[in-house]
Amino acid sequence: MKKNFLLLVILNFFLINNSFANNIVFIDLNYIINNSITGKNVINKLEDINNKNLNLLKKEQLLLNKERDDIEKTKNILSQEDLNKKILILNQKLQEFNNKQDLMSGEFKNLRQLEMKNLLDKINPIIEKYMLDNNIDLMLKKENIYISKKDFDVSKKLIELINKNISN
Repeated sequence: MKKNFLLLVILNFFLINNSFANNIVFIDLNYIINNSITGKNVINKLEDINNKNLNLLKKEQLLLNKERDDIEKTKNILSQEDLNKKILILNQKLQEFNNKQDLMSGEFKNLRQLEMKNLLDKINPIIEKYMLDNNIDLMLKKENIYISKKDFDVSKKLIELINKNISN
C-alpha cells in the first residue's frame, strides 16, 4: 500500500510539472512601439502635434512678454489709471494663455492615450496569433523581469510580424 501511494505521488509530481507553463517568453513593448513602422508613425504624428502646440504657445508667450515690457517702459509716462487698465488687460491675457496652455496639454494627453490604445489594439491580435502559432504559454513584459536569457525576448520577431501585417 505504501509503495503504491509513493508511486502515485511520484507520478503525480511529474504529471503536474508538465502541466505548468513550459514555453515562456517576454517582450519589450516600448521597444516594439519605438521600432515598428506603425509605432514610429504614431510617435512622429504625436511629436509633430506637440511641436506645433509648443511653437504656438511660444509665439503667444513672446507677444505677452513684449506687451509686459512695453507696459514696464511706459509706466512712468502713463497715468496711474491707464497703467492699471493695461496691467488688468495683460493679466487677463495671461490668464487666458494659462487656460489655453492647460487645455492644449490635456487634449494632447488624451490624444496620446487614444493613439497608443489604437496602436495596441492593432498589434495585440498579431501578438496573440504569434503566441498561438508558437505554442507560447506565457508572455511577460520585459519591465517585470529581473533577469533572463536573451533567447526568451521575442520583441524583434514581433516587430517583423507587425511591420509585415499592418499597412500604414
